[in-house]
Amino acid sequence: MDQLSEFKSRLYNYQSILKFCYVGDAGAAAWNKMRGDKSFQVGSREISVLERLLIVAMDLSKNSPINVLHIGPGNGIEVPHILKYLNATRGDQYNAIDISESMLSDLKLKMNDSFNACNIKYSTHLLDVERDVDLIKFAANCPTNYKNVYIATGEGTLLASGVVPVNLRKVMRPGDLALFNLDSIGTDSEKICAEYDQSSFREFITGSLRYAKNIGLIKDLAGKFHPTEYDHKTSRVSCRYYLEEIKSDVLLLETLKPNSLEKAEMFFKQLGHQVAYATQYDNAAFGIVCK
Repeated sequence: MDQLSEFKSRLYNYQSILKFCYVGDAGAAAWNKMRGDKSFQVGSREISVLERLLIVAMDLSKNSPINVLHIGPGNGIEVPHILKYLNATRGDQYNAIDISESMLSDLKLKMNDSFNACNIKYSTHLLDVERDVDLIKFAANCPTNYKNVYIATGEGTLLASGVVPVNLRKVMRPGDLALFNLDSIGTDSEKICAEYDQSSFREFITGSLRYAKNIGLIKDLAGKFHPTEYDHKTSRVSCRYYLEEIKSDVLLLETLKPNSLEKAEMFFKQLGHQVAYATQYDNAAFGIVCK
């Protein structure tokens, strides 16, 4: 199924158009605006645990050269934190994987000097990690003495369906590692949900609807947002929009946000991963290393 057919199926059969807000120039621009909104801290908190995970990954890799596969790097906000732990002399390299060509172009524009300064070889790959398992294998096709280190962040959005962790498990070689970090719902779910109801974030996730209109799937964006909700049973935050044209709610965002480190670990174990390390930061973000 091509991307257009998938989009149409999700919209009309499942009332869900997750991830398509990232596609196109408008999606990249809205993402950059959202990341520049200092009042929206969702996602920023997880950077605090990323470096802890990288320290563990370097130790577990036992001085082998590292091939980083960074899934959903956005505009590169996390890249400087990753580069600090890569070693050009050892032959380490970095790969950015994203569904949005505009995002990848933006990352290259912003981070090219940083890569050149530390002499790290890098490349970008336009692919959908929920669908393109074979392309993930291609991106991870490095010499056998290298250790692939997959990094998936995105404050839990990449993880909610479970498809991305499962696909990574399918392509991981012995000795490879997968680093996941995600926001915690903490003790105040209403406060977190209120962050998602801010205008900069809503502008970003309605990119899916704008994309649907641009490609002719819908004619009108008329409708209204429902307040963001948190389901304590599934540990997921969801953002829904009532789309007048189809007379139905559409799921624009679903993100995994456990309220404990134990629940975060259990999520990955149930998907077949072996958890090698788990940590949390100030009850605000979790980090998991799987092997």
